Amino acid sequence: MAIDLDDATLVITANGYKAGTLYSLKPYDATGDATVTRATIGTRVNSSNLIETVANDVPRLDYTSVSCPVILIEPQSTNLFEQSEDIADAYWTKTRGAITSDSTTSPIVSVLADKFIPTAESGNHFIKKALSSPSNDTYTFSGYFKDNGYDLAVRITGFSFLSRVEFQVDLSNGATINFIESGTFTGSTKVTAFGDGWIKVDVMVNVPSGETSLSTQIFAYNGAILFVADGVSGFYLTGIQMEVQDNATSYIPTSGSTVTRNADVITVTGLTGTSTLTETFEDDTTNVIVDPTTYTMSEGRIKKVVRI
Repeated sequence: MAIDLDDATLVITANGYKAGTLYSLKPYDATGDATVTRATIGTRVNSSNLIETVANDVPRLDYTSVSCPVILIEPQSTNLFEQSEDIADAYWTKTRGAITSDSTTSPIVSVLADKFIPTAESGNHFIKKALSSPSNDTYTFSGYFKDNGYDLAVRITGFSFLSRVEFQVDLSNGATINFIESGTFTGSTKVTAFGDGWIKVDVMVNVPSGETSLSTQIFAYNGAILFVADGVSGFYLTGIQMEVQDNATSYIPTSGSTVTRNADVITVTGLTGTSTLTETFEDDTTNVIVDPTTYTMSEGRIKKVVRI
């Protein structure tokens, strides 16, 4: 049954805000305004489909894949990769390939993306970074990629090559070429289209106990991992991230060290009386809370909050 907003005593949507506050539509006297706490910067996708940074305690009204914003509420997370944009840095190992820095505009505001160019020789051509002592947990890799002649393969392995997940993607359209689960590793994938030919690639992997290393390799792919490159073609990349999460959260930029984004905490206090509060998420699922006195928004992508 649809909720009659005329009967609502509290209505919050992805509309007006300032640092520390998300304004309610009802009541009209600001007593329903939500307090926003996040003692770090965060990022969101704005109405121009670009990733931008917002300041501490600013609510994130996010337009990822939608024309009307939602309220983005995420848990604390850390980008374990220490160089998310400067792929030319020695932090990233390159094998039979080179990086041309700042080669094209990217989906991240004020950031130019690098280009990976496989060298003109036979073999596999890739960028690599290994993380030591991974926990028995779920890790998610994400990054932004754009076609410039070759497709993409992301391979995440344990100490042994026999335990891995691998995701091969057609960068011209984001279509899956192949997905492999091997040994003790299982996982899943997701592709999200951005403008100007950019796509976001997510690879989730369940890491079992006993692993001593978690290695991420980003390959140029040309119908196979092993091929003779032309020394000119490649792909663009930026915003590379690895988190201990079961799905990718919003982009966390790094430059020389890991970075943690604090959780978003959005609350309304001083609620009294008998009431039902309904959260409606982006996919139109709902969460009902009965008789709250203090309401804290659930994690997710929320379209509206209504209290009757």
